[in-house]
Amino acid sequence: MPLHHSKTFDSKYEKENLQNLIARVASQKESIKNLDPVSLYDRYKTAISDKDKTLEKYKNQFDKEPDISLFENVELDEPRHEYEEYVNAEKSYQAHFKSIIDQYLSTESHKFEISKDFLELGKNLLPEAFRNEKVTEENIIDKIKHYLERINEKNRELSSRKIQRIRDIVEEIDDKVTLQLNTVRLIDNFFKSDEKQITGGYRVRLKKEMSKLFPLDWIKTFKEQIDQEIGLFASDDGLRKNLSLQVGLEEMMKNAFVQFGGSRDSNIKTLDLLNPCSYFDLSFSMESDAGRTNIGSTGQTYAAIAMLCIARLSIIGKEDGEKQKPGIRFMPIDEAEGLGSNYELLYNIAKTYDYQIISMSVGSVGRFKEGDQYVYILHKNTDIDEPINFTPMAIFSRSDMKDES
Repeated sequence: MPLHHSKTFDSKYEKENLQNLIARVASQKESIKNLDPVSLYDRYKTAISDKDKTLEKYKNQFDKEPDISLFENVELDEPRHEYEEYVNAEKSYQAHFKSIIDQYLSTESHKFEISKDFLELGKNLLPEAFRNEKVTEENIIDKIKHYLERINEKNRELSSRKIQRIRDIVEEIDDKVTLQLNTVRLIDNFFKSDEKQITGGYRVRLKKEMSKLFPLDWIKTFKEQIDQEIGLFASDDGLRKNLSLQVGLEEMMKNAFVQFGGSRDSNIKTLDLLNPCSYFDLSFSMESDAGRTNIGSTGQTYAAIAMLCIARLSIIGKEDGEKQKPGIRFMPIDEAEGLGSNYELLYNIAKTYDYQIISMSVGSVGRFKEGDQYVYILHKNTDIDEPINFTPMAIFSRSDMKDES
């Protein structure tokens, strides 16, 4: 990806890699400077000057010329090795310089076609690091190091906040799961009383089974580890280091899930991790006291579903110890006459929990119970072709009945 003046580095390892590259180029630059022929000639002239000064000092002190006959015929080897080191260092410098340009400044490579100026490279790579700064080849590495250390420190602070945010999120998920499992327990207890037994001696059961794909324990272990690593003496190792390699909250959360016992299935989405219902499954059935399950007849199945609805409405939304809130509650039952004795079960439950039953059926359901029932009878008008009924006949008391069968 091309680097512009607004380039940001998402990973501290990318910054460290850049820092190492720059340091390597700077080192090679120094090697070239030390092996440069011009530099070597300057050092040669300095050595000659030092020799002349030493000879002059000797003559002044001893009033005679020093005996240098032992050294007059000594010849120095041609500095071929030094020259080869110079050439290799120059090649390596050029190669690394080009590598940095190609990786980070490809759109601005024209600036470096002629000159491979090291200071110019640093200023283009990290303009913010040298803003209002006097930069030389001697201090550029220290300034880059200081600048990248400040960025890394800010990234560590940001990562810590992200990790703490994930901890808060999973703690909220844990609380939601606990609340829902408690509701499941209360609903299952609701079915256990004798008056809620379905025909055939069966009872409705609502059971939970914890998910193997989404083990809830990962949240507890994750929170414990975070609590150990966040604080005054927190280090950059362990979980914090692993999660800091991820940029977004979603990646960090999925990484933590896998690290602490979650499934490695690549199809798992972050929304699954955030959904409390992912951590358990529910089964709804009818069982005898001996544990035998029953598919159930139509009447039994209808009664079981109706009881589940009543249990849910009676428990959810009501705080512990709180009375049921006032309101109009009704239970629609289709073809109630076909439920047999299960209708009496639902009738008694509705009466206990202040529900009204609304049902439509071809025939009446048992004998009329004055004070407990209102009956509306519909008759088709056979005098016309359109499917229109006569005005419904209402029965509110026995006095409204012409016949009692």
